[in-house]
Amino acid sequence: MKQDVTAQRTAEQALRESEGRFRALADSSGDAILCADEAGIIRYSNRAAATMFGRTGGELRAGR
Repeated sequence: MKQDVTAQRTAEQALRESEGRFRALADSSGDAILCADEAGIIRYSNRAAATMFGRTGGELRAGR
């Protein structure tokens, strides 16, 4: 059984491109940007946030 996955691959590519644009914009911003999930766990932080809080991005995402 074959399944056409063209639409799924197109959507995945569009998502990757959108995420890339977001990261480029967020990383070039001088403002701190943090993205947290529903539990309050930081899933993304830009360089300005790391600088503001005196932590690395990994430390912010690890909750340190």
